Amino acid sequence: MPKTKVGFTLSVCPNCGSPEIQRVRQDWSSTFQGEKYTVKALEFYSCPTCHEKVYPPEAMQRIQAASPSYSKSIARRPSRRSHRAA
Repeated sequence: MPKTKVGFTLSVCPNCGSPEIQRVRQDWSSTFQGEKYTVKALEFYSCPTCHEKVYPPEAMQRIQAASPSYSKSIARRPSRRSHRAA
């Protein structure tokens, strides 16, 4: 039986308690060591009261996939095979 995907929904801001938090879809940008990267049409929650942003797991996966810091840390990790005894 396939797993059912559970949705991520917020009705109150976890930071300030405002019921005004809303799900938004917009381009999201950041910079890592001078390298700018953008995730197009990212869905996350934004609170207009305190400006808190909450990222569902799907959004975090997209950010990590685009992030140069995440891709560089993965590239530096040794594979599990290199640690196995022959």
